[in-house]
Amino acid sequence: MLAFARGLRREELSALQQGDFNTDRNCIRIERAATYVPGEGIQVGLTKTNNSDRQITLPLSVMKLGENYNAEIKVLAARRAKRNKVVLLDDPVGNTKWLFTQPDGSIGHPHALNSFLRKFCEEHRLVNPFFHVKGRH
Repeated sequence: MLAFARGLRREELSALQQGDFNTDRNCIRIERAATYVPGEGIQVGLTKTNNSDRQITLPLSVMKLGENYNAEIKVLAARRAKRNKVVLLDDPVGNTKWLFTQPDGSIGHPHALNSFLRKFCEEHRLVNPFFHVKGRH
């Protein structure tokens, strides 16, 4: 929904951390981007341009989705800890946690967003903000 609500770039979405969200002001801070470099892996760095560093107000509905997402992540982490008979010492949605992650908690692959959005948009007959085929809407 972040991609649709405010047109964020794939690289910006991939580099979002929980601390980038300000729930009091219903906004998000964009200040980094993640790219995949063959042979080097995922690199986190600056946004595309100086003007790309910005603060964006989000619709309340998107903020609510974020709150629900975080609550679900916490439940899943607690369930996983209980199943593995370990104590959960780390907040799974702490400020430095990536919003989109690999199963091990590391940053998610930027290309995974393309795959997800392509499938989602096809299923719901929407225009994918990252992928547009000429002649298809």
